[in-house]
Amino acid sequence: MIGNFLFGELLSDAPEHNITPILKLIDFGSLERLQNGDGDEATGEQGNVLDVGIMMATLMLLLTGSKYVSETISVDATKLGGNEDVETPAKNILPDDLDRHPVDPCPEIEKDMRLLVAACMADLPVHRPRLSALERFVTRATRRRRPEDYGNPELETDQRISQIIQLCIFDAQVTRG
Repeated sequence: MIGNFLFGELLSDAPEHNITPILKLIDFGSLERLQNGDGDEATGEQGNVLDVGIMMATLMLLLTGSKYVSETISVDATKLGGNEDVETPAKNILPDDLDRHPVDPCPEIEKDMRLLVAACMADLPVHRPRLSALERFVTRATRRRRPEDYGNPELETDQRISQIIQLCIFDAQVTRG
């Protein structure tokens, strides 16, 4: 375990280890109310959802050595059960619908996933999804989707995902600096 991350085994045969995912964010903190500098109140849960969103956006863009930051855009989160106009720093992961000629910065990553990450980073804590809603959305998406549902289905098979995890996590090239 490193910080709030728990790392499991990729191909474990031991039944008790199969319940631990390859990468798991743990310790979501308490639900006490915290005061933001601008006067908006955020719960511990809302703060942790923001952290999950930032971590996911950082992973999507394969940023190393820096944390995700971006310009704020307005997104429609009604598909996720959220508000219609959610202000979020998501310009680097979603096209800005207000642009005359919007360019999709991450066409290789499913738009619903990017929308969910954008909602997690919403400027107003009350616009962020609850952990229970986040869990339901992710569980539903992972159970219903098949490799054929994606743009490059050959990259979405269980075998290919295992190869990518092996290469990028377990056999990753480390530079000391």
